Amino acid sequence: MLYQELQGKLARAVRRFVDNPVDVEDVVQEAYLKSLEREKTASIQNPEAYVSVAARNLALNYLRTAGARQFIELPEDLADESAYGSGNSEAGLDSDRKFKLYCEAVETLPTQCRKVFTLKHVYGYTQKEIAAYLKVTEKTVEYHVAQGLVRVRDFMNGAAKSDAQTSADASSGVRRA
Repeated sequence: MLYQELQGKLARAVRRFVDNPVDVEDVVQEAYLKSLEREKTASIQNPEAYVSVAARNLALNYLRTAGARQFIELPEDLADESAYGSGNSEAGLDSDRKFKLYCEAVETLPTQCRKVFTLKHVYGYTQKEIAAYLKVTEKTVEYHVAQGLVRVRDFMNGAAKSDAQTSADASSGVRRA
């Protein structure tokens, strides 16, 4: 009975993390099954909350195991639509290079900033959810998201300038020691 009442609500929540409708349904069903298993060994005070949390955790686990790379939202200036599906292998290589550079940039962020940035841009948490999860204020989350964006952009721009300089030096025959 609970499953039928909550199925739509849980599916909408899981869809925030999982794109494939079949996988959404699998996650929702697994969450419900986990709650039934748990109910056999312990009393669940709020079954709706338990199933909702289980569904969300399973959706996050799905992201981790399915390869979170495909779910990372690159900033607009990095997302080059012409690189996708164009059959242009050079553009695909450039896209891979940009993604690797983006990952390097995120790795350079200070620990707390990196946590917030990853929760926001990889896992799709809201600022409110991140604040509750990390036990910080929403203003702190907002600050770290903004700082993360600035630092990642600066890192990426610095790398692009370095690549451009290297290319210019190579074409003009200049050697750097």
